[in-house]
Amino acid sequence: MKRRLIAAGLAAVLLTMVAGASPAAAAAGPRCDEGHWPATVQGKPGSFEQGGAAGYYVWHDSDGWHLRTTTPTDRPHSFTGRIVSSDDIRVVRQIRDEGADRLSLNGNTITFSLVTYDGVDGIDFKVGCTESVSFALKANGRTAPASNIWLGATGTARTNPFRVHRVD
Repeated sequence: MKRRLIAAGLAAVLLTMVAGASPAAAAAGPRCDEGHWPATVQGKPGSFEQGGAAGYYVWHDSDGWHLRTTTPTDRPHSFTGRIVSSDDIRVVRQIRDEGADRLSLNGNTITFSLVTYDGVDGIDFKVGCTESVSFALKANGRTAPASNIWLGATGTARTNPFRVHRVD
């Protein structure tokens, strides 16, 4: 029995060395926390406020991922999209679920339709071990301009759709 355990341990070390990972990293297992995302997506956008500039506000913090929509007018604005994780999405919570709002979760994909007036609508979610999260966002039936997608405390998206990769 002891020989089998030693042989299994040696095989794991050899396998990780061939794959390019350190034995310590292999022993630690997969990264399953909500951290380790780029600084560009960390923290709530400083410009985010109810009734602020129309668009998407996307950020990550210790509670997971957050997506919010708002507009400066009381006319309805349609915000739709898909969020796709490279692994299953673990937790989803809808913010200000109103009659016309729709949200579905299917494994690694969130599909949503939010009708926002001058208030705030949104989604909070956690992804666990995933290596990337992709966003494809529309506003009023058209691809939302990247300049109307605020990321993290101070940034905007460079493109739409866009993907965020976990960092080491």
